[in-house]
Amino acid sequence: HRREFLANVSHELRTPLSYMKGYAEGIEEGIIDQKKGMQIIQDESTRLSRLVHDLLDLAQLEGESYPLTMEPIVFAQLIHDVLDQMTFIASQKRISFNRELEEDCIIYGDSDRLEQVVRNLLDNAIHYTPSGKSISIELFVHQQTAELRITDEGSGIPKGDLPHVSERFYRVNKARTRKDGGSGLGLAIVYQIIKKHRGTFVLQSEQGLGTTAIIQLPCADSTEDSPTSPKNKITP
Repeated sequence: HRREFLANVSHELRTPLSYMKGYAEGIEEGIIDQKKGMQIIQDESTRLSRLVHDLLDLAQLEGESYPLTMEPIVFAQLIHDVLDQMTFIASQKRISFNRELEEDCIIYGDSDRLEQVVRNLLDNAIHYTPSGKSISIELFVHQQTAELRITDEGSGIPKGDLPHVSERFYRVNKARTRKDGGSGLGLAIVYQIIKKHRGTFVLQSEQGLGTTAIIQLPCADSTEDSPTSPKNKITP
């Protein structure tokens, strides 16, 4: 697994670096238009920066002593805030959000990290949802458990790939270009964050019928023995 991971990292880092080097040389030799070349170099450097950031993020999350800033959170408000931030991106593809959120749902967690989870899942949903379709966001509480469901109308994930999609750099479509997706680490980061919060993360999908990302987290509980009580701050 370590060898495979290192091979993947090497490939993902080498590709944008080779693009940047090649276009810089092309501009210097006058065989590539400067404006076009500089734009590609800028795009590749942004992609490289995002990849390095995600790698460092994942390395920290997989550590044994990563601290979380735990506090009571009105989960619905956090989700509304992320949706409002991403409405413009969705509107560019004419994608609408259908919200059905239990407004008084309170959980105990790290707000920055949980915003990252919601943003990563919405990023995926927007990317794979065709233009003109919609994304459903539902939040409800059942037996002291908050459940968030984000459902897209994309092409779905083959059954054989579902158990592996949270693995680092896993590609459902092995032939897709880097432009077709992100760093390949988004779902791995989601999985680690939810694990740190003592929750669960699963994907349900069927080809042709879209994908549903399901997050379950314990609700905030004032009882002495609750693992989510302020008395028992989580420092995994």
